[in-house]
Parts: sequence; structure tokens; C-alpha cells
Amino acid sequence: MAGVNPLVSSAGGLYKWSVPLSSLSGTGTTHTILFHGTDGTRNDYSNLVTLTHD
Repeated sequence: MAGVNPLVSSAGGLYKWSVPLSSLSGTGTTHTILFHGTDGTRNDYSNLVTLTHD
């Protein structure tokens, strides 16, 4: 997603993300987003999130 910076804040190991609905492509009301991160060395983290909207 060009121009989208989804990380809103992080504190105490809790990360808050925000993804504008307008930045999602495709049709329909359900989208699956993959969040992927790394600690910069060798540990990668990921999570799939499914969003449903009207």
C-alpha cells in the first residue's frame, strides 16, 4: 500500500495499527491483511487479520 504507514503507536509491547479502508483494493466487504514485522536480526513475526465492513 503505497503511502500508507499503518503503525499508529507502540508502548509496552502493544502495537496499534490503522489501515484506511480506501487503501484496500478489490471488491466485496471482506479483506484479509497480513501484518509482517521483524526485530531487525533474525526474528520475523506475522499475523493474518480478516476485516469485514458494510
